[in-house]
Amino acid sequence: MATATHSFQTETLIVHREHQVLMSELDELQNALDSLICYSEVYANLAGTEQVYRCGRHLIEWLPGHFDNEEATVLADIEKRSPELAAFSREMKDQHKSLRGRLELFCRAIEDFEDSEDLGAAIDELKSRGQEFTRELAAHMGAEERKFDQLHS
Repeated sequence: MATATHSFQTETLIVHREHQVLMSELDELQNALDSLICYSEVYANLAGTEQVYRCGRHLIEWLPGHFDNEEATVLADIEKRSPELAAFSREMKDQHKSLRGRLELFCRAIEDFEDSEDLGAAIDELKSRGQEFTRELAAHMGAEERKFDQLHS
């Protein structure tokens, strides 16, 4: 396997730093989702709603650019190195597409939440979509980080 170029090392460092910021934001989003509670029509704790909205808006604006940059730099570099790495690159790109779809569903749940007449169902949907997205994105970034670490070794 070819050794990592200076450009590859620089780009993976940028991606790694972005992943660290994303993990922090996913933790914040998860905490906000966990704080949304609706036991019945009588009691609802919506304190985390603004934080969920803010995280969702930021992710929908920022994450597609992160994916595009990662695909154009790091993944484009490693796919040239071997058939195994080309397969890994394709898998990561496919996951990017899936994550974009999950993010859109989550943001749609945010929009639906604002107009919902059934608060309990809206909270359940928002939490479910948000948790699915955060789990999938965290697992995706973990796989990338492990592979990038192997390539730097």
